[in-house]
Amino acid sequence: MGQYFIADGRLYCRNQQGEIQEFESPFVQEKAERTNKHNTASGWKSQGSPGNPYWNSSVVWGNQAAGRSVSGFRFNHIVAASPNMLYYTLSNFGVTGLFEYDIKEQFETRLFHKNDFREEGFDYSSQRNEFVMAVWNDDGSCSLRMLDARGSGRTILTDGDSRDSNPSFSRKNHQHILFQSAGVARSEEGGVFMYGPEAIHRLDMDKNEVSDILSDPQYDYVLPKEDSQGNIYCIRRPFHGPSTQTIFHTIKNIILFPFHFVLAIFNFLETFTRLFNQKAFKADGPNVQAPQNNKYVQIMGQTIDVAKSSKAYALNNEPSLVPANWELICLRSDGRQEVLARRAAYFDVDAAGNVVFTNGYRVQSLDNATQKVDFRHNLIQEVHINI
Repeated sequence: MGQYFIADGRLYCRNQQGEIQEFESPFVQEKAERTNKHNTASGWKSQGSPGNPYWNSSVVWGNQAAGRSVSGFRFNHIVAASPNMLYYTLSNFGVTGLFEYDIKEQFETRLFHKNDFREEGFDYSSQRNEFVMAVWNDDGSCSLRMLDARGSGRTILTDGDSRDSNPSFSRKNHQHILFQSAGVARSEEGGVFMYGPEAIHRLDMDKNEVSDILSDPQYDYVLPKEDSQGNIYCIRRPFHGPSTQTIFHTIKNIILFPFHFVLAIFNFLETFTRLFNQKAFKADGPNVQAPQNNKYVQIMGQTIDVAKSSKAYALNNEPSLVPANWELICLRSDGRQEVLARRAAYFDVDAAGNVVFTNGYRVQSLDNATQKVDFRHNLIQEVHINI
């Protein structure tokens, strides 16, 4: 089984022989080469030295992104639609584009790009020949849009004061779309104060109805996917709302501050000692860089401190970006709930029910409830089965 995965904003492909290669957008490569030639020819006109790493990204995106840096260029989300077709979104600061790549012909097509545009997950249905995409609105809400095969015709599917994201077409009924949704709490001025717990919903496009699948005020249910048998998979994690602290807790924290301070020093020294005594994490793949201290990554809508999480959530001297209470669960078609794996930061499932998941540093596949490590890498944000 081959996989695609995004690690720290870069896209990689792992073939069935286990070889990992980085995928680079031909469009960006071509424009970057033109920019390098331009900077070499007219370096005296640019700000800074001729070796200035900042370049005019309007060459890549058009005048909408003038003056931005190529270092901000990242892969956001991918969809492996077929063995020969790959879709992905790329962003360079505030500009986002949707691309189609024909693997057999090695040909890339830019379907659209837009300034000040942000998406929060998308999917493609070969049966419908359409996309569904979660798009952020100016007021902090997020809604689902239907796009045709060329990325146009943005029909609004959901509307309301909520954050609807990570949509996916059902593999059992292509008229159904699963997505996660969180309510928006606003301040008196109308700004977003917080988002509520994430729940799983199903949109029936035939009936134009939305039904609840999984919800709990204590948990987030995120990244829903349904196989051809009607089994629904998602990640369950504790919901963390705004913290409330009583006067008693405040007084107790003040009294115990000296003890907490000494304990913090002890834990720092213990962690420092373990860090230099344990074996180094060995990753697979080309040009793998160790994670930097105090670096932050976005995992399923949450900001993760890499330096802290990789140590705090480590298991058997192997780091993890997420704790054990991030669980990959399956809601069977008969209503049973089953925990398939823990420390799941992202996952994918195909129509036959084959599952792969990652904790951010290793990718594992499930074979009859047995977990097998496929490979290791750094800062894995998404993993997808190569159909």
